[in-house]
Formats: sequence, structure tokens, C-alpha cells
Amino acid sequence: MAYSLLAHLYPRIKGSQEDVATFSLGYILEQSDALNKTFTKMMGEKLGLDLSERLRYTCQDADTEHGRPDIAGYCDGSLKILCEAKFYAGLTDNQPVSYLKRLKAEKGKGLVFICPENRIVPLWDKVCKIAEEHGFAGNSIKNYCMEYDNVRMSIISWQEILAALQVYAAEHDPERLGDVKQLDGLCSMMESTAFVPFSPEDFGADIARNMGRYYKAFEAIYNNLKANKEIETDVRNYRLGPYISGYARNIIIDGVLVSLNYNQDLWKAQSSIETPYWIFIQELNDKGKGVTTEKVNRFMASIDSKKRGWFYQNDHIALEPKPYLELEEFAEDMAKQIIEYVHAFKSFR
Repeated sequence: MAYSLLAHLYPRIKGSQEDVATFSLGYILEQSDALNKTFTKMMGEKLGLDLSERLRYTCQDADTEHGRPDIAGYCDGSLKILCEAKFYAGLTDNQPVSYLKRLKAEKGKGLVFICPENRIVPLWDKVCKIAEEHGFAGNSIKNYCMEYDNVRMSIISWQEILAALQVYAAEHDPERLGDVKQLDGLCSMMESTAFVPFSPEDFGADIARNMGRYYKAFEAIYNNLKANKEIETDVRNYRLGPYISGYARNIIIDGVLVSLNYNQDLWKAQSSIETPYWIFIQELNDKGKGVTTEKVNRFMASIDSKKRGWFYQNDHIALEPKPYLELEEFAEDMAKQIIEYVHAFKSFR
């Protein structure tokens, strides 16, 4: 899975990863006048205001009474806007009420929340509800923009911001394009690995039925292989092997050990075919144990990289599911793909 160097370091970052994204954005805005103006213009558009001046942005701008917003934008020493960067962390006691109060007290213009695209609707509903519960009478200016006592509040996605900054950097500030791409990679990593809050629809019975289909199809593929009289198979009492992102079954086909996997990590990898079903192949040693030999490595290297995925020290091969097939047809087609890979491996030199 290829994101960026910063994304690669993400698991090793101690403390708040959200702070890393915030400070990275702040650094970009500080280093580039062009990107600073682009970002400020976007904030103005979201708030329905003219923010044509270059703002000086500071991160973690602490205020004893009103909390510590992620980003504050100043012009000639006067506070203009506050930005609160979110991924999937919850709101603090200061959000958004204390920030709105601070902006009103300092004659600021607006507050903008930054979050993943799929969190915009629930987060917006939540901050508007909190503001209302604390006595803020709001007027709707436009979609995703409210005004409270001459202070406006809006919301925008990380994706929209970074897409615009990349386009503008490519044309006007190519030296900063790499920085923006690094941040984009980090944000993509954070979004893909974060726990996404449930919506009411996530608990519907149809979700359970859909989840069950993947396992049912997995077992059907495995059983089709065992029942195939044209190949020699040996399951050796192999049991279903569950792991945190899926499960696996091993089967020996014509003397080659094949591990059939349902794997969510490989499924969501951006660099591969979108499929939940994968295999990896090993040769059998004298003791009948599967080993990754030099031939296995060469064979894997010969396969299109888009059909390969790396998981738990093994190169996996993507099985390509065909839509709209009945279960037996689906299982037969997937089993056929596995057998073809086994025969290709056996004849590989």
C-alpha cells in the first residue's frame, strides 16, 4: 500500500496523529504565500465571506478561557478565523461553543471544522446541535454555513483542501507540492485505519446478511476445490484459521500448498485489485511443510503487481470475482482461477 513517507511513519508517531496533520498543514501555509492565499480563499468561500488578505496561521493557539483551537488565522494581529482539524476523535468541551465565544469577543469572522469527507454530515449536525443547546440562535447562510451573532461556522473536508492545494502547488509553487502530497498520504492513512463511527444503518439486518455472504462464498470456493475430481487435493484436517482482518484455509492441490484467504486489509489496499479473496502459494518440503522457496519468489515476481498484495510476510495473489453469478457458478469460477495459478506455478521455470 503506497501512501507517502509521512504516512509510513504514522504508526510510529507518539501522541496525537491529528496534531501531526495539523502542524503539517500549518507548516505548508507558513512556507508558501501562494498556498496560504489558496487556503484562506477556500475558508472564505465556505464561510461566505471575503477573505482576500494573507493570514498568519498559528497552530495550537491556546487561550486560557476559550480552549486551544488547532489553527488560528490572524491579520495584522487581529484574529480572523479559527480552524478545528478532526479525523474521528470526538469533540472537546470547547467545541464549538468556546471557539464561537472567542471569535465574538475578538471580532473574528468564522470557525471552520476540517474532517474526512464521510464525517461531514454527522459532525456538522453535532456541532450545530451543541451550539443550539448552548443558546446560540443561528441563521442558515447557505449549505453547511451558519451564522451566530455575526460569527459564522462552516465545515470542509481534508480531501477538498488537499486536492485544491495540490493543483495550485503544481502550477504556482512546485517546491511545496511534495509537502502537500506527504500530508495527503498521511491523511489517507489516518482515514483508512481509523474507526469510523457507526450510523443507524450500520446495524440493519441487511448488513449481517451481506457479511455472511462473503464467508458463505469463501466456504463454497474451498468445498468446490475439495470436490474437484480433476485435481489431487489434501486438506490434512486443516481448520479455518481466523485472524484479525480475515480468515484462511489451507489445501494441497497437486502437490502445492495453497492458502485461501478472506483478507480485509488486502481488500482495501489502494494499490491492488478490489477483492476480498486472495491466495498464497508454497512448496512442500521433505516433511510436508509449506515453505516459500526461491521458485515461489520468482513466480510471484512474474505476476502483475496490481494482482499482488503483501500481508504477514507473504506475497498474495488476488482472485478476481465476477459479479452477478449464482453461488455455485461463483465458487467454480474462483476455484478455476486457483487451479490455473497452481498449474502455472508447477510449469514455471
